[in-house]
Amino acid sequence: AFLDRLVEDHGSIDLEWLRNVPPDKS
Repeated sequence: AFLDRLVEDHGSIDLEWLRNVPPDKS
């Protein structure tokens, strides 16, 4: 829920890729 709110605020791009990036690439 928290991430979803940030996604709405920031335009989905920033957290979209963060959610899709594997742990070894963070």
